[in-house]
Amino acid sequence: MPHRPLLRLDAISALLTLLLLLLLALAGCSDPTGPTVPPEVPPGTFVDSRDGKEYAYRGIGRQVWMTENLDFGERVEGVALQVDASDSAAQKYCASDADSNCVAYGGLYQWHTAMALPEYCDNAVAGVDPCLIDSVHRGICPEGWHVPTRLEWQELEERVDAMTPDAIDDEGRSLKSSSGWMGVPGNGTDLVGFAGLPAGNRNGGVYYSLGTFGYWWTADEIDATFAGYRYLFGNFNLLVDGVNFKSNYGFSLRCLRDG
Repeated sequence: MPHRPLLRLDAISALLTLLLLLLLALAGCSDPTGPTVPPEVPPGTFVDSRDGKEYAYRGIGRQVWMTENLDFGERVEGVALQVDASDSAAQKYCASDADSNCVAYGGLYQWHTAMALPEYCDNAVAGVDPCLIDSVHRGICPEGWHVPTRLEWQELEERVDAMTPDAIDDEGRSLKSSSGWMGVPGNGTDLVGFAGLPAGNRNGGVYYSLGTFGYWWTADEIDATFAGYRYLFGNFNLLVDGVNFKSNYGFSLRCLRDG
């Protein structure tokens, strides 16, 4: 029988090293928690080049949210309808027609304004040019940011749920700011740093609910007259999904970073 030469020690060492690297790679692929999640973006600030205003932001899960409401545009009285809007020019309402409320809570916008569309898009046939909505729609958000969709709000909600697995219907408490809310239970814990504010709303020329409700438009058009929004309520700890008239209401806008 012919003699079989033994493997050299250096070859055996190389094979063992290769096997170890392969096992480590397989272990990473079979991680039961799923793919590696990138670290959250740390809190920071940026300046809106259109008007020089500074906004705070932070990463929440995979997303990066502004942690204050947008305050862009020229103030008009609540009895007026906002005119055609673009990403460089818009009108806003300030609760009680007071500039100080825009400083504290951000502006309130009709849906067409938030989306940077002509005024008639609040009552136009959905999805017809020039009232088309992009899949990632900037609206009047600063460059590099966009109006979040209902699905993107849902991702935020799911992130909060994952952080509070023992709580049921409690997302609102984690998203509300830790001060400024009236009612019971009132203030939230601001668990993820979202700092949801109770800016109230404008409805048909009258302001309501400052201190008790916070409403935010989404980029979802339901039909010719309705669009989606999310809201928080001082008397409950829910984050509620709703639809309402695009033309009647002035709601807040919270922008989400692209990507």
